[in-house]
Amino acid sequence: MSIEIKQILQKLNTNPKKKLGQNFLINKNKIKKLTSEINKVHYDSIIEIGPGLGAITEELIKNNNIICIEKDIKLFSYLKDKYKESQNFSIINEDVLKCDLSSLGSGKKLFFGNLPYNIGTKIIGNFTDSFFSDINVTGIFMLQKEVGQKILSDKGSKLYNGFVVKIQTFYNVKNVISLNESDFWPQPNIKSILIKLENKNRKLLSNFSYKEYTKFLYNCFKVRRKKLSNNLQMYFTKEAINDNLNNLKLKQDIRAQDIDDDTFLKLFKDLTDSKS
Repeated sequence: MSIEIKQILQKLNTNPKKKLGQNFLINKNKIKKLTSEINKVHYDSIIEIGPGLGAITEELIKNNNIICIEKDIKLFSYLKDKYKESQNFSIINEDVLKCDLSSLGSGKKLFFGNLPYNIGTKIIGNFTDSFFSDINVTGIFMLQKEVGQKILSDKGSKLYNGFVVKIQTFYNVKNVISLNESDFWPQPNIKSILIKLENKNRKLLSNFSYKEYTKFLYNCFKVRRKKLSNNLQMYFTKEAINDNLNNLKLKQDIRAQDIDDDTFLKLFKDLTDSKS
């Protein structure tokens, strides 16, 4: 498969661009597993981030409406021409970090992509920020193994932080498959992982502020070695913090990394209510 990719790139007079994270998936068994995971559910729209030369697009387009986001102008032109006769394919030449993700697709949507290692965290963050309250949007992302393991981490782990809690508050995170360096061409220096984010359909109060909750979580982890109460005393009174920790049956000296997402959400609501 790598030979075929090289031939296409040669015709296009281009090479894999490291700055765009262009490592093409060539393991056919992994492609099959990946598409099988996607096809378990019917989606009205699949938005594929960074389709490359379309190895996965080729499998998905058979039964789905596909919208691709491709920054590389040569790959964009190649796919646009390749699927010009397809009624269920469209592609935009854009930087995904500059896209309004919420404007893409309709109905039950899946965002999928082999994310560039250098911006994978930003893309996941944008996805979460855009769709935290939308039960109709799912994400399946291939990204650097270390980043995936962080998102999958449990409380008590050294990897667990405010960013992780924010994602886990609104999504059930599933480890789908692991990928080795040899599954790609050119081979990256790191392993990859495929994760699935399914919305929890949280019943949020009308006065819930996502931005304030995000800020709250990051402040909770601001100084990791500090007690949670110390990290929060710049924003809430000591009395309010201690009272609400007691109400949730949490120790006064507990640290942020030892609290799960459900408890964080309750603590945020109670502290916010006590402040108003």
